[in-house]
Amino acid sequence: MKSRENLDNKNEELVSIKRKNEQYSGTGKICLSSSRDR
Repeated sequence: MKSRENLDNKNEELVSIKRKNEQYSGTGKICLSSSRDR
């Protein structure tokens, strides 16, 4: 049971990391597009 809980926690961490990465990449793209317009 403990190992399964650990796996769930790791999966949640990976998901949160992926979301953060997507947010960063999204803002990066927005910054790049805005600089191109200038």
